[in-house]
Amino acid sequence: MQYSLGTHDKRSVSPRESEEARQASPIILTGMHRSGTSMMARFLHASGVDMGRDLVPGGPGNERGHFEDVRFLEFHSRILHREYGSGAWGPGPPSLTSRDREDALRLLTSRSASGMSPWGWKDPRTALFLDLWAELAPEACFVFLVREPSQVADSLCRRMDKLYPGLRSRRNSWWGHSREMLLYLRYWRVFNRAIADFVARSSRRIVLISLAKLLQDPEHHLARLGDTTALSLHSRDFEMLFDGGAMKCEPVPVPLLCSLELWRCRRVYAQSLSK
Repeated sequence: MQYSLGTHDKRSVSPRESEEARQASPIILTGMHRSGTSMMARFLHASGVDMGRDLVPGGPGNERGHFEDVRFLEFHSRILHREYGSGAWGPGPPSLTSRDREDALRLLTSRSASGMSPWGWKDPRTALFLDLWAELAPEACFVFLVREPSQVADSLCRRMDKLYPGLRSRRNSWWGHSREMLLYLRYWRVFNRAIADFVARSSRRIVLISLAKLLQDPEHHLARLGDTTALSLHSRDFEMLFDGGAMKCEPVPVPLLCSLELWRCRRVYAQSLSK
C-alpha cells in the first residue's frame, strides 16, 4: 500500500501549541526495521497505550499489522524522501527546516489533545529523528528494540521476496543476494548507531531492549519497561500475542562480501547491549 508524502500546514505554530508539545509525554517506540517493533507496538496497544487511530494495516511480511500512526510515518517519510530520495532509509539523521519542526509540533499537540493517555507511536524511521522529538517533547519516554544484524538483514530479504516475488531469481544469485544483504547491514548500522549515540549522551527516560533477551525472559524486560513507563505490563499477555515461529533468534550466515560490514554492525550491537 502506498502512502502520500504529506503536505504542509501553512499556519504558524502558536505559543500555546509549543507549550502543549513540551508537556506531552508520549511513549516513542523505534528500532531498525524488522527488529520486533511491530510486535512490541501490538503489545503496548493491547495493554492500553493509544498508538494512534489511523494505523498502517497488515500486509505481506507483517500480516498482523505494523501499528504505525500514518501521520508520523508520513512526516518521517516525506523528509527522508526529500533529503535522500527514499522514504524508508537514509545515511543518517536528515537536515530539518523550521517548517519541519512546526509540522512535528502540530503532530504532538494533535495527538496529546485527543485526551487519550497513555499514548505514543511506533515507526522505525523515528530512529533518524531522535534529537527532534527529544527537543520538542522533553517528557517523552524512548523505547528502543535492537536485534542481531544478520537476523534483520535476512528478515528484510525474505520480506522483499514476499513483496516482489518476480525479482526473487535475480536476488537469489550470489552477487544479487550479497549486495542486498550488504545494503541492509549498512542501514542496520546507520539506525542503530543513531540509537546508540542518543542513548550515550542522553539522560532521558530510555529503555533499550535486546529482542533476543526479551524473547528469552519477557517477564524481566517487561518489568523494566513497565517501571520506566509507569505501565502495568504482564508477560503472559505478551506471550499470547507473540508468534514464536515468525522470528529467527540465531545469527544467520552472511555472504563473504558482507563480512566486514557485519563485523562493524556487531561492534555497534555489543555497544548497545552494554548500556
